Amino acid sequence: MKRARYAAELAQITVGRPAERFVARAKKLQDILGEHQDAVVAEERLRGLVARDAGRPERALAGKLATRQRARRQAAQMDFFDQWPKLKRRGDKAWRSV
Repeated sequence: MKRARYAAELAQITVGRPAERFVARAKKLQDILGEHQDAVVAEERLRGLVARDAGRPERALAGKLATRQRARRQAAQMDFFDQWPKLKRRGDKAWRSV
């Protein structure tokens, strides 16, 4: 994803507006992927706390926070699958003209 975006940024001078639009979509998709990755890492760490600290009051809070991270991860997945076709269309338009 980032390589395609960086290549498109270089091509903007030649391709023009279609490449600019592709770059904007790619940035949006990269943000979504970053959100997903952050949620995955946070959920894993919180689940690790829950597994280690049995019986401690913090365990319940860590479990609730892990559940929120799972929801955040799932929302990012849904956003990704919503945005991917839009990026593909932008790419088709940008690179068809080259």
